[in-house]
Amino acid sequence: MGYAIPSQVLVAHLEGEAVLLHMDTKRYYRLNDTAARIWKGLERREGIPAIVAALCAEFAVDPQLAQREVDQMILDLMTNGLLTPDPVQ
Repeated sequence: MGYAIPSQVLVAHLEGEAVLLHMDTKRYYRLNDTAARIWKGLERREGIPAIVAALCAEFAVDPQLAQREVDQMILDLMTNGLLTPDPVQ
């Protein structure tokens, strides 16, 4: 299963981080460099394995740690309405 970014979520990419704004709730979310890379992968509709591989390559982390980070971020994003399941992908 893939994921989709709702239309009411806006993003600003900054140097090494990103800021998300949920237009319905008017809440901002600041993403550090690792989380911003995960977000970029989700924006590009990269698969989870590709996002994990990119984290391992860019940040020299263990694949299991990278997978846990991706899983946790997806859960957090979905909980806050910043990401939805996309069964089509």
